[in-house]
Amino acid sequence: MLAIIVQLFIASFSSLLVIGLASFFDPSALDRYNSPRSNIGIVGTGELGQFIEKGYVNPFLYDNLSLAVTDFYNNKIDAIVVIPKEAANGSDITTVKKAP
Repeated sequence: MLAIIVQLFIASFSSLLVIGLASFFDPSALDRYNSPRSNIGIVGTGELGQFIEKGYVNPFLYDNLSLAVTDFYNNKIDAIVVIPKEAANGSDITTVKKAP
């Protein structure tokens, strides 16, 4: 009986090892194991918004921050990204901060 338990333990560990090694070889192999996409509220336009829209998220575009905050507190979206009006090639400093 102990031999069977040891063999089952080794078999389960080896399948975990195969999945881990497959993810190193091809990260897209784990796409079917990923959790559902996050709902992200985007306020503003710019290159960052285009990058987020191409990512693995469900983007929701908002005209102003107050609508996005309302949906965030009503659990309709998971996060809010406010894109500043500065140009990507500008010299202004942009800060990223967590909302209180």
